[in-house]
Amino acid sequence: MEKIFSKIKPNQLIHIIARLGEGEPGKMNFMVSEDECLQAAAGVKFVKGHTFSGAHKHLPNKRTTYKTQEAFILVSGSVELTLYDLDHKEIAKEILNSGDCYIYLDGGHALKVLSENTSFYEIKNGPYLGRDKDKQFIKD
Repeated sequence: MEKIFSKIKPNQLIHIIARLGEGEPGKMNFMVSEDECLQAAAGVKFVKGHTFSGAHKHLPNKRTTYKTQEAFILVSGSVELTLYDLDHKEIAKEILNSGDCYIYLDGGHALKVLSENTSFYEIKNGPYLGRDKDKQFIKD
């Protein structure tokens, strides 16, 4: 798993890239701290018959989020991911392939599809307030 920190606030984690199969086998590998708005973990190489904590549901809890965070899980194909720092300056470019996961915590990002029939999931915390209230576009 690659953790990318801000250049202007070096202790602030802003992007995470997890490659398919990375992590400690047979356990849930949590990728973000408990205080982030979006929670994510990777289950890696579990053996047949493995069980978790048992059937459950999640209790209602009031949660307040102050920013949108999201994850992209690439199902097939490839994309070029451009990552931006808190000040909107480009800090990295990465290629994501099938099975890779990108987690956006802060800063900015852009995706460019590199291969035909690319498919991915995008998951983010809500509610979604619409493009005008939810996004600030970065000009290169």
